[in-house]
Amino acid sequence: MTKRNSIFKTHLFEIQEPIARIIKKQEVSIITAPAGCGKDFIQMHTALSYLVSKSYDNIIIAKPILEIGKSIGFLPGPQPIYSDILTPTGWRKMGDLEIGDKVIGRDGKPKNIVDINEAGVKDIYEITTTRGGKARSCGDHPWITKTYDEKRHNKEGSIRTTLQILETIKNPNTGPPFNHYLPSNDIVKFEALDTLLIPSYTLGAILGDGSISSDISISSVDDEIFDRINDEIKVLGLKLSPKNNTISRTMTGDYYSNKVSRFFKVEEKETGGFKIYKGVNEAWENIEKDMGISVKNKNTLKSRGNSSNVDLPHTYTFIKPTDRWKNTIKNELYNLKLEGTKAKTKFIPDIYKYSSVEDRISLLQGLMDTDGTIKKGGECTYTTISLKLAEDIMEVARSLGSYATMSIRDRRSEESHLLDGRFVINRHLCYTVNIPKFNSDIKIFYLKRKRDRIKKAKGTMSNVIKSIEKVDVSDSRCIVLDSEDHLYITNDFIVTHNSLKEKIEPYRRSFDNIITELIGNDDSGRVSVIKKKIIFEPVNYVRGNTFKNSVVILSEAQNCTLHELISFITRLDHTSKMFINGDCNQSDIGNKSGLKDLIKIIENIEGTKHIELGDDFQTRNKLIVELNKEYVKFKNSK
Repeated sequence: MTKRNSIFKTHLFEIQEPIARIIKKQEVSIITAPAGCGKDFIQMHTALSYLVSKSYDNIIIAKPILEIGKSIGFLPGPQPIYSDILTPTGWRKMGDLEIGDKVIGRDGKPKNIVDINEAGVKDIYEITTTRGGKARSCGDHPWITKTYDEKRHNKEGSIRTTLQILETIKNPNTGPPFNHYLPSNDIVKFEALDTLLIPSYTLGAILGDGSISSDISISSVDDEIFDRINDEIKVLGLKLSPKNNTISRTMTGDYYSNKVSRFFKVEEKETGGFKIYKGVNEAWENIEKDMGISVKNKNTLKSRGNSSNVDLPHTYTFIKPTDRWKNTIKNELYNLKLEGTKAKTKFIPDIYKYSSVEDRISLLQGLMDTDGTIKKGGECTYTTISLKLAEDIMEVARSLGSYATMSIRDRRSEESHLLDGRFVINRHLCYTVNIPKFNSDIKIFYLKRKRDRIKKAKGTMSNVIKSIEKVDVSDSRCIVLDSEDHLYITNDFIVTHNSLKEKIEPYRRSFDNIITELIGNDDSGRVSVIKKKIIFEPVNYVRGNTFKNSVVILSEAQNCTLHELISFITRLDHTSKMFINGDCNQSDIGNKSGLKDLIKIIENIEGTKHIELGDDFQTRNKLIVELNKEYVKFKNSK
């Protein structure tokens, strides 16, 4: 601690130490005093001493939202720590994010996290949209929405908290039933760090109408699909070959057997010199020339490779190959855990879901060409009996800017029937992904007969909030981004708002200064741990919360109504302690201030105490004492 900090701390604590001893004995204490008497400092000092001694788990600091600023308010914006947040490499949990990490903004581009605020345990609300999306947040989390009236008159949207949206969730006018419209995301640009060994269109076709078993085959009546796949896989030494006079074609290569031979290693025991061959055949043909070893036949070599070679001058070892098959695509399907999957168990691997825009479009084209449909009006659907594949297709479509949805149909009780010459057996739940028209020029079909039906959306697809329900209590936190619009993408590609740092900082500043005076500004080690346990709360958003095992400080209480003060105090658990302070002569809400009434109410309640500090406690410029006196005289004369 610097010399200045040491002097400042010692001077103030010596003057105010008797007050600290008094408030430590109370469950709820109120300190009133003119500006400059160190109300916040003494309470913060006491609270920190509790935190350092581990008497309490957290310090909760609260200030009221002034009436003149309620429209923009104090918006910390927490979400539960288990919320999914979209990043350039895929989804991460809110609780795992750190300052300096990147998340995806509404425009689909990466944004930097410049600050994180821990919000503690909060009531959690689930927001459900008309397009089936669900996301969770706290009651004071900010969203940017357009009301039905704002949308109808082409007005800008406004920032509203979860609880504010809940109060006006129904449209009060004629028209649609719900009132709040969320923004949609643009095309997401992922980092796409992984190399895709299987071309994206080819993988899409395999997932759409392919068989992944001993052979890799694809079924279609469209040569256009086969032609594109052949163009993609020829660089891998593969091609599609007709299969038994059916509509299926099998991936084959220039090899007699797809099985990869084991490598064969011959090593001289005395010198350690060795040679590795691509199997016993190659070893048999070259071993005498390479190493001067004469062997009767291939079976002798094979036998030596399967024995311990104790009495021989050389060791002979079979080496397991890194690849399982000569077919590159079959190898990669195995590595992606797709080998052996059936119609009910297929899925899209993460490296393809979070690949480049071009690869995701090709992937979707492969899926839609083989097993997707498009109506004359341009509406696209994909039906599968794999729930995971349906969810993955929705995610890919949403990442490309189309808010896809899913419907479920139970066909297990329907009779099996012929469809286009094929026998359809109804014994599964069917999942249909509905992909709306794109606002962009993205073509999700490559096949011409389907591509020609694609129509571009005329307007923005609406995602409307239809319900908000309290569902949980959880640790929560909020992030601050360096983007201009402050928007990022959370669960189900729902666009939400980050904390507004410029609104939080003025509320925190005085206490941040005090904390620095008391424990320094080093964000490492012990100081860092302590700072993470200090939580800032707006008074107006504590409905339903309970302050457990915490020291709670309510500052500027003269700017709260009596109803707000009572509501705040009743959040106090029996495991916590509360400090309140204010200046009865400096209320910004005039006669609405409830601080004087609260002081009268607690007079006869055991465990509470009101302490009024006089001019002797003034720590700023001494002329402030005279200024405060004259101000009171002036106000009383009005």
